[in-house]
Parts: sequence; C-alpha cells; structure tokens
Amino acid sequence: MTPDSLKKRRLAGVFLFGWIFFNYPIFSLFNLPVAWNGIPLLYGYVFFIWALIIVLIMLAARRDPPPGEPDR
Repeated sequence: MTPDSLKKRRLAGVFLFGWIFFNYPIFSLFNLPVAWNGIPLLYGYVFFIWALIIVLIMLAARRDPPPGEPDR
C-alpha cells in the first residue's frame, strides 16, 4: 500500500467519523437542558467533536519521511 493511498484511507475514515458523530440521532442524545461549567451540553459536544476531527485530520495528513531518510 502506498503512503498516498494510506493517507486517503485515513482521511476517509475521519470523514466517516465526522459524518456519524454530526448526524441527528447522536445530536439528539446531547440535546438536553444541562450545562457543564455554564456551557450547554450540545454546544460542548459539537465543539469537542469539531476539535477532535481537526486533530485527526492533522494526524492523518502528516507527511511521513520516506524510508531511509532521517527525521528533521
């Protein structure tokens, strides 16, 4: 498997993760009249998943050095 195809598969996995966790049935689990440290639960959930997806994209898109070359 080439590094580019592995990167594409990882990014597709991140997309599916986001698609599942930003879908209505999951949203309805967090749509409660509850606040955590003054932040509504649904807003905290959306922000947390959004930040997690950004980190996962960063990790999936990281360019690994070719074999045989030292890290910089």
